[in-house]
Amino acid sequence: MSNDYEKEIQLRVEQELERRLKDPFFVIESYQKVIAIQNTKIEALLPKAEFFDVVTQSDDWVEMSAAVKLLGIKGWGRNNTFQFLRDRGVLRHNNEPYQQYVDRGYFKIVEQHFSNPQTGETMINRKPVVSQKGIDFIRRIIME
Repeated sequence: MSNDYEKEIQLRVEQELERRLKDPFFVIESYQKVIAIQNTKIEALLPKAEFFDVVTQSDDWVEMSAAVKLLGIKGWGRNNTFQFLRDRGVLRHNNEPYQQYVDRGYFKIVEQHFSNPQTGETMINRKPVVSQKGIDFIRRIIME
């Protein structure tokens, strides 16, 4: 096709668009179509948003291994998630969260009591657990 022919087509398209944009009914109809498409997308996402709200408002706390399984990100396990969070300054060297992340409600430390099989003595182990908000926080920083 020649360059003149392409210019002629482009000019006609621009003229037609200009003519239609002066027609308020065309503009309104165009916006109504866009709004209908957006409403369809919103309706499709609404159940997911409601589920997300329920999950992130939950008071359930899970161990890191369960949190990583819930995320379901291929290649991510408990150990490399702990390492990632330590590298990002979220967790200390002993996997305890820094206070700012506890204050945000992402993590807390729980004590586990167990019996030492060799001595029979009751021991205490401290471990981090993750809230639903914390799981979402971990997902967001992994995806960055």
